[in-house]
Amino acid sequence: MTNFTEFPQQRSDALAWLASAASDREADRSVAPYLDAAAVLSTFKLDSLQPVGLNDAAGRTEALIEMTNRCRAVGDPQLDTWQIQESFRHVALRRLGDRRAMRAARAANPTPAADPLQEGIDFLIKSENPPNLSDLSLDQLLGVERAARWLEGIITPLPSKADLAACIERERQLAPMRKVAGEGFVDRENYLSKLADYVGTLPSGTVWQGLRRGFKYVAYLINERPPLHLFGPGGIGKSALLARFILDHTNPRDNPHPLPFVYLDFDRAVLDPREPQTILEDSIRQLLIQFPFPFVGTELASLGDEARENVAQTEGVEFGKGRHYEGYENLVRRFCRLLEEIATRNDQPVLIMLDTLEEAEYQGRSALFVTWGLLADLLRRVDRLRIITAGRSALPPGLEREPVELVGLPIHAAEQFVIRRTEKQAGGPISIDDAREIVSIVGTVPLSLALAAHVVLNEGVAGLRDTVSRRRIFSRIKAEQQQGMLYRRILNHVRVHDPVLERVANPGLVLRRITPAIIEQVLAGPCGLDLQHDQHAQNLFDELGREVGLVDPYREPGALWHIPAVRRIMLPELLGILGELATLIHAAAARYYHGRPSAIERAEEIYHRLWLGEDAPELNKLWSPELQTHLRGAYEELKPRAKIWLGDKLGIELEEGLRAQASFEIWERQTEQRARTLMSSGFVSEALAALRERERSQAPSSLYVLEADALKLMGRLDEAQTTLEVGLSVAERAGDRGAMLPLVLRMVFLYEATGDLAHAWSRAVGAVRLAGELLDPLELLSSGAAVLRLARKLEVEGGSEDATRQLGLIVERRAHESFLQEIRSQLLALVENENVRAALRSRPALFAETAAELGRDNVGLLAEAISLLGIEPEDLVALGRHAQGSEAIVDSNQRDLLERLQRGVTSRGIGQTIAELVPLFPDFFRQRLNQSVEDSLRRTVSASPGTQSPTRVAGLSGQQLDALESVVARDFTHKEMELLTLDSFDVRLDEITDLAAPLRQQVHELFLYADGHGSLDRFVTRLGRSRPDDAEIQQLLGGML
Repeated sequence: MTNFTEFPQQRSDALAWLASAASDREADRSVAPYLDAAAVLSTFKLDSLQPVGLNDAAGRTEALIEMTNRCRAVGDPQLDTWQIQESFRHVALRRLGDRRAMRAARAANPTPAADPLQEGIDFLIKSENPPNLSDLSLDQLLGVERAARWLEGIITPLPSKADLAACIERERQLAPMRKVAGEGFVDRENYLSKLADYVGTLPSGTVWQGLRRGFKYVAYLINERPPLHLFGPGGIGKSALLARFILDHTNPRDNPHPLPFVYLDFDRAVLDPREPQTILEDSIRQLLIQFPFPFVGTELASLGDEARENVAQTEGVEFGKGRHYEGYENLVRRFCRLLEEIATRNDQPVLIMLDTLEEAEYQGRSALFVTWGLLADLLRRVDRLRIITAGRSALPPGLEREPVELVGLPIHAAEQFVIRRTEKQAGGPISIDDAREIVSIVGTVPLSLALAAHVVLNEGVAGLRDTVSRRRIFSRIKAEQQQGMLYRRILNHVRVHDPVLERVANPGLVLRRITPAIIEQVLAGPCGLDLQHDQHAQNLFDELGREVGLVDPYREPGALWHIPAVRRIMLPELLGILGELATLIHAAAARYYHGRPSAIERAEEIYHRLWLGEDAPELNKLWSPELQTHLRGAYEELKPRAKIWLGDKLGIELEEGLRAQASFEIWERQTEQRARTLMSSGFVSEALAALRERERSQAPSSLYVLEADALKLMGRLDEAQTTLEVGLSVAERAGDRGAMLPLVLRMVFLYEATGDLAHAWSRAVGAVRLAGELLDPLELLSSGAAVLRLARKLEVEGGSEDATRQLGLIVERRAHESFLQEIRSQLLALVENENVRAALRSRPALFAETAAELGRDNVGLLAEAISLLGIEPEDLVALGRHAQGSEAIVDSNQRDLLERLQRGVTSRGIGQTIAELVPLFPDFFRQRLNQSVEDSLRRTVSASPGTQSPTRVAGLSGQQLDALESVVARDFTHKEMELLTLDSFDVRLDEITDLAAPLRQQVHELFLYADGHGSLDRFVTRLGRSRPDDAEIQQLLGGML
């Protein structure tokens, strides 16, 4: 023990510390009432903070000074707003201990809650009963979530984390809809009734309505239940109608069983109509938010992870190796099971809505075709599913749907629309009487109402009556003609008040964008503007900006943009009237924009040069990808020749008539895009038809590769080989090594698939050299992995030396081994490059091949491949047996992980989790990846999606099947059979057989079930791969493995 008498300085320091600690404890006691008060406040004003249980003001100043050491200032310092630090808040709440004490602390500072966090605190401490979350907004729920974290472990009951998360995510879905269908929503009762009849939800208003819905449902079943499609022009209220319908049907306060729904807006970049798996992934995400575990079973709760794995597995380059086809089909099947379970348990149909469908149309017929294919498949499988789509067009013929056109607003809604539309305009808002008069004259189409309201603001109702002097005739002409008449009346008003401005507004409609400089340098000459002074153009610009019915002054600072809906109506007529003058304006605009730096200005130069009919080579010099967003809205108004060029640049799939007029180069790019979209979703025969739409030119083409992939997937290997040989011959004659390389790699793949390893080896070695010359890292990985794989196979067959000697490529064994080592070293160096690794993640088939060959030397690469691509159920079963008694697992967490996976009910979506075990069993996982590569060699798909399956390579006799049943009953555990059954058929074992029956009988009934569903070969293959070391099973199954 230290003798402090011998160390006076240490003694002094210790006494000082004790005195300080005593002082701190005293300070804590004095400040505790203030801390208790602050603990139940989100923020507070320091000067006005009242302590808990203290009426004496003595020591207040000192206590508040101490509070500044335990709190932090938030926001503007001048506002004197403070918040208690998290650690001190937690101590204070524990000191309070229960809701009664917390309410008393809150009563010391009873000011109303000023923010969602304070509302959350008050909400959780106000009652001893379980809190009801259904009435809270998104901000309030977020406040409750944060407050619940502070109160966790101190008071009960609190909302569970899962319930809170589900409510927050659900409210995040609904919040945008509340905005769209909030105060601005006008009555659309007739359309809401149509939607309700179609969906068949909510109580019927009358007995007749109930009968009508019943009849409609029967007809719906008979007629294959097509989607209901809402269509109408932009601004007609389609999105608001859908939002209102969802809000009316999903409020838990009004509906004990809220309508399960999915809302998919193609305006969101995450949804790609060319990749329907993105639709599935987002739909699953939304439904699992609304109905989390345990509402749905564990196996369905894992669908989100499975969907993400399926997207990662989607092959967009080497379709012939695609492993996602079967996974996608399984995902669709399991998603349908999720829909059925939610509909049954919730006693409501499930509604899927796809909004802004024009964005899917914009991607072309192929994108819409694959999207509609998914919708039709879902409707065919799930009786209680309803699908509503919404877009601007009625959709192309051939797509089954029940069309509902939105043609106008109800009378009262139209009147309110006019009033609200004119609230912020000069002279507005229009009175209710004038609004009624406008509606009675022009009808209820929103754009017509907006233009008519502009006329009335300018000239009064009399001006509108004069425009529509013969109301009966006006009511019978098309809406576009009505709008043209109204637009011309607005222009006439401009002409009367300022003839110069009218010449800017009328011929100026040829331009999309107007600035003072454009008025001066583009319009002045062709339009004969007599600009009197330096500010004249600016003054005209300012005047035009006040014509809000014609231009949008808010889109771009310093510029006015003609309103697209108005311009779309008037432009064809105007161009016919202006004739050569329009060409002069386009030419002046192109000169004005030339050489200007901003993306908007460069896009406008291209726009005007397209109208001038300039040739593609000149336009190509001006093009860059960042201009796409600025030119997207111009496509529809252009002439065919310009449409072909711009559509190609924007990635728009051209219509058949335009494709026929396109150059071969553009047709080829269009066809490649169409084929990739179709093949990615399994529409292989449709892709092949697209690829053969035109005779192939004698120039190198990527279409040879895609055609060979399609033929391979259809099992037509000889035709695929012939196609590759023709394509390679064309590329060789042209000396195009870049075109040669993918063709050679596909040849390697086909030779290997047919067992011709010598020719495969020869081509693979040539591909390695070609990839090296082209400095293409991914193709070097592809060819190098093929060389390593083929060398291994030839070694097993004892043919490596014969093959290399016959081909004259390597004459000595030592040189052969040196060659392989050099390739391995090159590949290992490549995968260390992060850019190469990132690109590899987008090529799942190549990732599997590379990791299978390099995984022994780079376990991290192997683990990443497993994480990305996942595993099959037979892999999980085999891993359990492989790990039994293994000394590789020394960490208890890893053993717990393996046991947890073994106890699970599915292998789907566990790639990220099981990847933690890869370093323990690298050879096992490498072998499983090798098996997946072998599967890709034999993979075919059916001509249409929905029934994809690997090719059956062998069959079993009745005697073999009987023997296999006996071995399976003897060697497989009940848990293993459950896992394989659920992952193979999406049904539990107890739904197929009586679990109390003898095992032999259970296995027999399981085999009968598999055979009845056309999956016996796939199921017994899984059984065999689950027991790679079981000689008896391997002998029985033979070639099937």
